[in-house]
Amino acid sequence: MKNLFKTLLLVISGFTATLSIANDLQTADILYEKEKIREALEIYLKPGNRDKTPVQFRIWNIYLSSPDSERSVEWFSQSAKEGNVYAQYHLGLIYTNGIGVKQDYNKALALFTQTAERGYPPALNSMGILYEEGSGVKQSDYEAAQWYLKAAKKNHARSQCNLAGILTYSKTIDRNYRNAYLLLQTCLRLKPNNECCLNRMAELYSNGWGVKMDNKKAIELREKAATVGSEVAMYNLGIYYDYGIGIKKDPQTAMDWYLKAAAKDNAKAMHRLYEIYEYGKLGQTVDKATAAEWKVKAEKAMKEQGLSRNELMDSFRLLMETDEN
Repeated sequence: MKNLFKTLLLVISGFTATLSIANDLQTADILYEKEKIREALEIYLKPGNRDKTPVQFRIWNIYLSSPDSERSVEWFSQSAKEGNVYAQYHLGLIYTNGIGVKQDYNKALALFTQTAERGYPPALNSMGILYEEGSGVKQSDYEAAQWYLKAAKKNHARSQCNLAGILTYSKTIDRNYRNAYLLLQTCLRLKPNNECCLNRMAELYSNGWGVKMDNKKAIELREKAATVGSEVAMYNLGIYYDYGIGIKKDPQTAMDWYLKAAAKDNAKAMHRLYEIYEYGKLGQTVDKATAAEWKVKAEKAMKEQGLSRNELMDSFRLLMETDEN
């Protein structure tokens, strides 16, 4: 009887603690929505709360938007030492991007490696990115593909998309468009609105890589990606309507898509708007002042996004211009 009583007490105690944590987080969420960030953060950082994934995302968003980014480093460093996978991974992101610290790919690599060894899909993906870009390691599409594959097998959508990209565009390993298609098909079956996979699949259909060329299908995929906020899709829709690719030319619709993409900091769209006003294209009158403004914005975005001048000018679109002239 005594044992039964003790068991009941433990169950009741556990239930009460769970209820208390739930109420605690609800209070924090209300404070967060009211922009009382400091008070919300104190609750989120409590040991019983901060291990919960939704809470960790809130903490991460708070620190990213905070001018005091050193505190994000302090918290994630302490939590990483305690073996928190999430903290180790995000501390790796902090060092990759130089948020509140000096950019250090070696430290990022060490942190991502620790987390990847524990099978955390975002870390596996980040390892792939380091190898694909050659950041802190020797560039290797093969190594990148191996890391992406590990995460892709865990149904990590971004890794599936990144691996499909290597299989589509790599210059150092054999391309395999069909496998790229199958990866993207899996991604979109599980996450139909994933903008990376939608855009990548559109590339396959617009070029006839691994599938029958179908610009109409490519446009449908781009439109779906645009509805979930993809500036890449918006820019490409501008191209379709600009040059009449798989659809009737529509200068105004092309302008609308370019403007939407530019509003989301798409450098290529900004450069196209510069050309439109500089040379009076798409039914617009020549406007040197507006052209100059777009050129400055495009140059700034190009530097911030690490694009080359050739990437900014978009060789595919330049080819379309040549064909028209």
